[in-house]
Amino acid sequence: MITFLIVMLVLTVMGIGGTSYYIQGEYPRSKSFTRSDDLVTLALQVGILVWVINLLLAQP
Repeated sequence: MITFLIVMLVLTVMGIGGTSYYIQGEYPRSKSFTRSDDLVTLALQVGILVWVINLLLAQP
C-alpha cells in the first residue's frame, strides 16, 4: 500500500509540474484546451496530492 501511495505521490507531482508548465505557455496551444481547462486540471491534481499525503500520513 505504501509503495502505491508513493508512486501516486510521484506521478501527481509530475502531473502538477506539466500542468503548471502548460499554464505558463502561449494560448491557444490547441483548439481543445483553454487556460480554464488547465486551471481545473491543476486544482484536481492539487486535491489528489493532498489526498495522497493524508493517506500516507495515516499509515501506521
